[in-house]
Amino acid sequence: MPAAPAAPTPSRTPAAPAPPAPSRIPANPKASASPPAGSPASPASPASPASAAPDSARVPAVWPRPQSLAGSGPSVRLGDEVTLLADADADPYALAALREL
Repeated sequence: MPAAPAAPTPSRTPAAPAPPAPSRIPANPKASASPPAGSPASPASPASPASAAPDSARVPAVWPRPQSLAGSGPSVRLGDEVTLLADADADPYALAALREL
């Protein structure tokens, strides 16, 4: 008598990723928008000018730090006024920080 077929094994899906840690929102929306010193998002100061990338003189400091950033073309002169557009559910603390600039 032939062997009975084996029962199918259930597929193993990876576990869901852990939820992100709660963000630390300042109690005061007018609080500093800069990251705390030593945090991974804070801009690092180079140990010496020789260790800085040669492109760093042409690319402005950006926070939070993007994964990659490259200058492209000449600088663009901007005006003195801007218009801030945001959805109703936009982060009020981020909007307050932008308005302070």
